[in-house]
Amino acid sequence: MGMIGVLLFADDMVMMAETREALQHNVEAMNEALMKWDLKVNWRKTKVLRVARIGRRYVYTVDN
Repeated sequence: MGMIGVLLFADDMVMMAETREALQHNVEAMNEALMKWDLKVNWRKTKVLRVARIGRRYVYTVDN
């Protein structure tokens, strides 16, 4: 899929992608890497900010 754009600061992370599919791929890749280290994401605190001209809602999934 290409490079994963990520900014890290303390225990915060910003993940960037140009398409919905790329973001879904990046989230899945991140989750696989975290599982290897037995780390977890607090999905209730996780937010998605989409910057676009057309307002559509998308659903992103991790481990179903």
